[in-house]
Amino acid sequence: MRARSSNSMSAEAHINSKSDSVVEQAAQWHASLQSGDMTDVELQAFHEWHDADSVHAATYAKMSSLWSRFDSADSIAGKSTLHKLLKTRKSKSNIKKTNALVGLCLVSIVAWVGMQTNYPKYYLADYRSAVGQQRNIQLADNSEVLLDTNSAINIHYSQGVRKIELVQGSLFIKVSKDPTRPLIIATSSGTAQALGTQFFVEQHAGSMVVGVTESRVQVCAVNDKRVCTILYAGEKAEIKDHHLSKPQEMDVLAAVAWTKGDLIADNLALSDVLYELSRYKSGWISYDAEEMKKIRVSGVFKLSEVDQSLHHLAETLPIRLDAYTSYWTAVHSK
Repeated sequence: MRARSSNSMSAEAHINSKSDSVVEQAAQWHASLQSGDMTDVELQAFHEWHDADSVHAATYAKMSSLWSRFDSADSIAGKSTLHKLLKTRKSKSNIKKTNALVGLCLVSIVAWVGMQTNYPKYYLADYRSAVGQQRNIQLADNSEVLLDTNSAINIHYSQGVRKIELVQGSLFIKVSKDPTRPLIIATSSGTAQALGTQFFVEQHAGSMVVGVTESRVQVCAVNDKRVCTILYAGEKAEIKDHHLSKPQEMDVLAAVAWTKGDLIADNLALSDVLYELSRYKSGWISYDAEEMKKIRVSGVFKLSEVDQSLHHLAETLPIRLDAYTSYWTAVHSK
């Protein structure tokens, strides 16, 4: 278990109330620095803002990293326009107006990233994986955790309980037995307490899915009644809108195929396949979900080769790909 600094804990405590305004502030600072017209006083003010809070630093770092991705994408109309604006401004008034435009564009970009990451909590997590990355972690009690793409966890171990907070994404865990300390995976939707050794937990779009591959897990929804159920090997359940579904049988091989780097589709809607592939791509896959639901897919796809998987789909299905940049691929039906 990794110790967390008091600054990080303080930042996390205020995350929900301040994250939106911090994004806007980071966008404005980035726009001003890009202009090259900042005075020494303004530069000093930026450094004071940046160093005042770890959330400021993490958000600005993400802003800079994201913007740098588009440096080689000259075909992006938005960035081309911004560059022209930055070159043609002649007064402080124009600078402020242009900074506002740049800031709005950056906020739009970061808003897109925000849909994929529960940042800045993601950046303050004890452990996290990047988009397209899977990460193995051995915890202090010898339990083994595999983080799926774009996932994050916090570790809260004490003498009486072992608690893992799944901030976002998915994990697969092999639990090291400890009769004196139960192990619990917690999300904003509910909890999964290990009564055995191997299971996975997913948290996406406000829902929590728990599936068991070995032994048993107790799943409880976070609501007034604390409704719970026991899942056995080969079963899964979902918590959505504080409602806990009944246990359902699952295809274990397909459910945990991601732990081997694969996506197994057995007569799956193309919209679901595209959604899963998009979680492993550093960029955006756009498509009409309702339209793509009508197309069914069967096959095995490598999650580490998203672009290749997309081209294979285009070759075998009535769809076409339009790649606007290396970070944006649109899927259309023929």
